[in-house]
This record gives sequence, structure tokens and C-alpha cells, in this order.
Amino acid sequence: MKIFLIDDKKVRQQSDYKWTDDRFHKFKDLIERIFTLDELEKSSKEIFTDDNIIIYHESFIDPTNLAKESIEKRNKLFSWSKSKGNLLIYFSGSKDFRKIEENVAHIPVSVLYTNLEIFLYKILENDLNLKYLLFGENINLEEDLREKQDSFLRKTINENPQKIEGNNLFIHPHQHYVLSPIQDVTEQTLFSDVSDKIFTEKINKWLCSAKYNNIFVPLCFGNILSDFNGLRFAAHIRCTNTINQKSRIFIYGYVGLEYLIEDKYFNILKTKNINLIEFSKTTFAEVGNKMESPLIVEELATELSKLKLDVPVNYYDSHHIANEWGIFQMARNAGIKIDDIEGFEIEKMNSIYFKWLIAKNNLYEELPDEQEKQQREYIYKIPGFNVQGKIDLTKFKKR
Repeated sequence: MKIFLIDDKKVRQQSDYKWTDDRFHKFKDLIERIFTLDELEKSSKEIFTDDNIIIYHESFIDPTNLAKESIEKRNKLFSWSKSKGNLLIYFSGSKDFRKIEENVAHIPVSVLYTNLEIFLYKILENDLNLKYLLFGENINLEEDLREKQDSFLRKTINENPQKIEGNNLFIHPHQHYVLSPIQDVTEQTLFSDVSDKIFTEKINKWLCSAKYNNIFVPLCFGNILSDFNGLRFAAHIRCTNTINQKSRIFIYGYVGLEYLIEDKYFNILKTKNINLIEFSKTTFAEVGNKMESPLIVEELATELSKLKLDVPVNYYDSHHIANEWGIFQMARNAGIKIDDIEGFEIEKMNSIYFKWLIAKNNLYEELPDEQEKQQREYIYKIPGFNVQGKIDLTKFKKR
């Protein structure tokens, strides 16, 4: 058995995750790296051998230039994994969740390189368990969380729903349809799709019409409870321009802060009027009826600056995100619709990172007409801006 790590971003391995050549050399008999399509082709017969493990970066080789070849390789991977249940792990910098479907796993790039050494050492000890790659040393974390969840639900099942003043939204996790702990409350359910796109769709659907005093969000939902998706969902609410952007948010769960401190969205709990609470019907009433100073629009940017999100590692480099961000700001200042920017991936507007940049820089506010006019006059002079009023990103360079 051999592991093949197919990832063309060698610089990222070394600089972002400290996986140097020397570190990989310790496992030279177990893992081999593939950096180019040529290498993949030449070693194809050896790689696609039964009982091997393939770890594949989902954007291996720029799909805009080699779409056909990339698709062919992905199809071959899928067929190989299905043939005899061979282990296949897809990873990506755009993922914020972990998922196992039989012998195929999907994980964020940060999880892969954080847990890879543990996974390799366990294999050398003849302990081949994919969970080490997904969860690190504590592969029983998911089971522990489910037991804690079940225990809390059993304890609170006979408690009477509580009365909370005002208009309230209670969001259920899809794993357990929890009986609402609040009287006269609006209820919604979050299911297993925990992508930024779905989060944005749910928020736009649920939070743009009725104004809520309190929003109760489950800490654990999705396929993997220990992803603690409630933190990211709360961050989405704060970073999305709705009438509930400044509403109080209570993230209810079954564990304390010690479980969450390493989560990259942990800092959302340091912001005003977002709190972690225990799942208890009396606790819901206590926090929901407590008087607190509201979050006001003038405080929003300062509060969101506490979140401190890193640039997603699916960007090629820091210049890539700087160019996109610069283009977005110029278009916004000139009153140009994002849809009219040729080459700009509109899907990025759903990403928590881009939404966070917009919110913490106060870019939801409209600009005076005169300022927009001046910005449009400036943009007309930039190469890549055509007479139809569109920006072609393939020709534009941030100035």
C-alpha cells in the first residue's frame, strides 16, 4: 500500500502548513507527492493500483486552462474509488466542512495538513483509520458529541417551553428535531448542506422580512458535529446585509468553550451580542429576556474586526485576493453591478471571507451620486474596461 498526495501547490505545503521536503522525507516509503499533470500521467499505472490511498486537491492544475484533462482525471479517480472500495480523499481550500461517504472523504486543506502526520504514524503502526485524517488524535470526538447531545435532550424533554418577550427565531439542527424550548417562536431547520452558498440562501430567505429580537442557532449541525458550524453560521448572519444583521444571536450547544478555542470562527464569540449558551429551556428564557444594549451600525465594523479571518488558501497568492478585492471596491464605488464584471466569480459573494471584508469595511452603505460619477470617470481610463461598461478581469491589473 502507498499513499499518493496529488497537489500542485508545493509552496503552500511548505509556507502555510510547514510540510517541508525534510518532513515528508520521514515518510518516504509511505507517501509520494505528485505536483504536475505530467507526473500524474507517467505514474498513473502505479497510482491507480488497488489498496493504495489517493489524496487529491480538487483544483489540481488550473481547471480554466486544462479543464478537459482535469475532468478526465477526476472521473478516473471516482471510478477507481468505486471499483474495490479504494480510499479517496478530496481536499480543498474552499471547504469548511468534513464529510465521509463510505470510502470517499471530503476535507478542508487545513484539516488535511494538520492531521496528516498523525494519520501517517498510525498507518506505520498498522492502524489504518480514515478518521485520524479527519479528526486527528481524538477520533472519538464525534461519538462524544452525540452522547452529550442525547444526554441534554433527554434531560430537557419534559421541561415546559419558556416565554421570551419580543419576536424570536429558533433554528433546529437536522440531526434531531428538538421540540422548541420557546413559546410562540418562528422555527426553521438547518440540514446537512453547510456550504457558504446555502448559508447565504437561508439567511436571505429567513432574515430579510421579519425582524427578530433574538436568533437561536445550533452549535452542532451538518454531517460532522465537531465542525461546530454554528459559529460560522453566526458569522454569516453578522456579515450579511439584512434587517437582522445586528440582532442578538445565541449559539446553543452541549459543550463549553474549551472545545471551540481552536476553531477558526471562535472569535465571533468575542463580538457584541453573540453568546454561547447551554441547551436548557430555563437558560433560553434567562438570556432571551435579559436586557442588553443593542448592537448599533456604528459598532459593526469594529466588532467584526475581532473575527480575524485568514485569506482562504484556495487563492493562488496574496496578489490574487488583493486584485479581486480591489476590483470589487472600484466597481462598488462606481455603482457598477458585480454581475457586469467579466471574469469575476459571482459565487465569491457568498463566501464568508468576502462578506466579512465587505461588512468590516462598511461597504454595504451607498455612496453619493457625485462620488460614483467621479469613480466611473476614473475607471473608464483603465485597460480592461470596455465601452459596454464591463470590466474584463483577464486584462485588468490593480493599480
